[in-house]
Amino acid sequence: MQIGIALGMVTVLIVTIFLAQKAVASFIDISASSLNAAGIETERSFYMVPAKITGLAGDYDKGVIDLYWKPIKKSKLNGYRIYRGDAKGMEVIIGSSASSGFTDNDVKKGETYYYRISAVNDFGEGVLSNAMEVSAK
Repeated sequence: MQIGIALGMVTVLIVTIFLAQKAVASFIDISASSLNAAGIETERSFYMVPAKITGLAGDYDKGVIDLYWKPIKKSKLNGYRIYRGDAKGMEVIIGSSASSGFTDNDVKKGETYYYRISAVNDFGEGVLSNAMEVSAK
């Protein structure tokens, strides 16, 4: 008799865990959907900050440094944040951009600058890109 009760309790526990997992999965599935005005699902995207920026490059010409990078796709972005420093790892925010490019007009000839970029959406700021060095020479 005790074995029957124990098996019954194990069965109830397994069913409870299964139903709880289904409820959580259903909640995540609903919250991860994007609905249009008609209530039709248009896209799936888990709520998270944007991916790390890749392809950061820059050029010095005529007193300015032009930066450009690979744009983030499949993400509703608010824009990009641009960081600059005189030493690698010491970058601070200097501006923002709505597109995948930025012109830094505040540079001094003969100086070397380090840049990093991040993408921003409604959920926060993504990871900073790898540092990129540009010499204003």
